[in-house]
Amino acid sequence: MNKSRIRILSINLIILIAVIGVGFWGYSSLHPKATAAALQTVTVQRGDVSSTVSASGTVISPSDIGLAPTVAGTLQALYVKVGDTVHAGETLAQMDTSALKSALAQAQQSLVTAKNSLATSSLQLQNDQQAVKTAQENLAYQATLITASQATDAQAVNSAQTTITNDQATAVQNLAVYQSTVDSAKSALDGANLNYNNYEGLYGPNGITISFCQNINTINSNCTQLVSYYNAVVSAQSAYNNALISQKQKISADALIQYNDQQALLNAQATQALNVKKNQQTMATAQQAVAAAQYTLQVYETQNGMASATDSNSVAAAQIAVAQAAYDQAQKNLAGATVVAPVSGKVASISNIVGGNVGTATTPPNGATNATGFIVLTDVGALQVTAGFSESDVAKLSTGQQASVSFAALPNVSAPATVSNIALLPTTASGATSYTVTFQLASAVPGLKPGMTATVTVTVGNSLNVISVTSRAVTTRGSGSTVNLVTTVAGKQVETRTRVVLGLIGDSSDEVLSGLKVGQTVALPTIGGTVGSNGFPSITGVPGALGGAGLGAAVGGGGRGGGGGGFGG
Repeated sequence: MNKSRIRILSINLIILIAVIGVGFWGYSSLHPKATAAALQTVTVQRGDVSSTVSASGTVISPSDIGLAPTVAGTLQALYVKVGDTVHAGETLAQMDTSALKSALAQAQQSLVTAKNSLATSSLQLQNDQQAVKTAQENLAYQATLITASQATDAQAVNSAQTTITNDQATAVQNLAVYQSTVDSAKSALDGANLNYNNYEGLYGPNGITISFCQNINTINSNCTQLVSYYNAVVSAQSAYNNALISQKQKISADALIQYNDQQALLNAQATQALNVKKNQQTMATAQQAVAAAQYTLQVYETQNGMASATDSNSVAAAQIAVAQAAYDQAQKNLAGATVVAPVSGKVASISNIVGGNVGTATTPPNGATNATGFIVLTDVGALQVTAGFSESDVAKLSTGQQASVSFAALPNVSAPATVSNIALLPTTASGATSYTVTFQLASAVPGLKPGMTATVTVTVGNSLNVISVTSRAVTTRGSGSTVNLVTTVAGKQVETRTRVVLGLIGDSSDEVLSGLKVGQTVALPTIGGTVGSNGFPSITGVPGALGGAGLGAAVGGGGRGGGGGGFGG
């Protein structure tokens, strides 16, 4: 290789090295090496976490009262002036009552007349009503007696029929017994005759007959036996005859019993039939008595303009009701001619003078509209504050919650209050929806006036002595929340994304239910500190408050509610 060629290659190599150097210098100038930013950290602690909602509002005086007489009239006397302090029950003004007193006297006389009319007619009405009641009670009583009588008569008939049946069965059974007795006596008689006839037939031809034996005076053994047989025949004959007589007598007695039973049945049936007619007549008489009493009452009611015995709107009663209502109204009118303070307060205004005609119109305060009336009382109760809360904040409020109120005109004053009312309907202004919440101040605030601007703060959540971490260290996406846990490895700080479960989300710190322990260190998001490849500072983290606006979706996770969008796309 010749020297010229070596020189050319050397020159080219130098030029190449120069180009590479210039290019590296230019790239390094445009893309400086990132410098490490100082890592900001906080320590997990145990403390109190609270969450509040606030809104601006206005001080109002809802308890101003407009007073006026209940009847229009001429003002006769005025006992107060503007600025006076009055007490509940104190008389403030008096209207002319001459016409009202006359009207009350007339109404009272009309009431007395109506009551006298009712007293006169009431006794007759009560008597007629009592007569109807008595007749109805007698009808019911007779019906009860008749029912019992019918049951007794039916029982008597049934008993008589049962007796007949039983006695007939007994007579049939007795007839067999009677015949058995007769048959037994006949059998004994036949046996005695057989013995006698056989013996007489044996010894009769020898002259041993009953006549012979009855006429001899000496003892004869044959005669003794014959007489014995004869006496047996006589005795059996007597027993047989007695059995026949007894049978006939007993059969006759049984027949008499059955006859008497039949008569008893006929008597029971006759009594039953007779009682049926008597009962029908009794019921008819009782029903006629009820009808007559009802007719008498109906005639009285018709004559007195009543619809029925139980109608309370009788003419007399209606007259009393009308008269009583008129009397009550006259009393109210007379009482209403005196203007009395219902509560304690100060006289704010008086719209008329003595001799003037005073009307009855009053209106309560309504927002910016003051109460109106002949006399207006103010300072009659504690002031209130009304403030409009957003939809999300008003959902956290409920009546009875405690609040703190500050006032623009009273910078060093803070007053306790209570939520007394939450509007059911929203108010929309300039596209924004809010709900009016009313707060009752707990006590009077010196120097506070209606119309002043106020700021209300309500604590809606409070967790005491819990594990907590600053809200800026927490990143929330959807329903999940994380922090960057900082540990030291080989002398260097290392960040580890760690999931945590949050409790109460506070104003400046959040309650941690799990995922962190007291004393651990977490990193705070930082903006700035390194330079990106485009020459601008890189964003290594976004505070939680910015994350909600979508600032950190692509650069460190955003904050609470961190949605999409943000730097870096």
